[in-house]
Amino acid sequence: MLRVGARFQFETPAGWVESRQGSRWAYRGPRGQELVVSAGVVEGTGTDVDREKAEETLLARTLLLAREAASHEGLVNVVPLTRDGAVADLPCWSFVSESREKSAGFLGAVVQTTGGVLLATLEGPSGDELLSTFRQFLSSVRRPG
Repeated sequence: MLRVGARFQFETPAGWVESRQGSRWAYRGPRGQELVVSAGVVEGTGTDVDREKAEETLLARTLLLAREAASHEGLVNVVPLTRDGAVADLPCWSFVSESREKSAGFLGAVVQTTGGVLLATLEGPSGDELLSTFRQFLSSVRRPG
C-alpha cells in the first residue's frame, strides 16, 4: 500500500497489518516483524537561515536517536549508522544491529528531505529476509508527487 505524507511517500510491505501509534505508523509482518515509521517536520515561518538551522537540528537529533537505538543494551551493532544510497533521490543513513544471540535483527534508517526527516526501524527474526524487506522499503521512500 502506498502511504503519502506531507514530506515523504513510501510503499508498505504487502500483506502486513497497519496500525497507528500516535504519530507513528506501525506495520506487522507474518513472522512477527515490526516496521515503525515516523517523521519530523519543520513548520512555521522564518528566514531561510532559520529554516536551514531548524532542519539541521532536526536531522542531528534524529541521527542521534538512530545511533542510540542501534547500540541499545542487548544489541550488537553490525553495521554502524552510515550514509546509504538506498533512497534514490534523498540523503539516507542506515544501520544494522542484532541481538547478542543473533536471533533477532534491528535495522534503522534516517531519510532527509527539505523540511522533514523520516525515521524507520524494522525488527524481527534475523536473516536475509529481514534485510531484504528493509532494503525494499527504503527503495520505495520518495518525496510525494
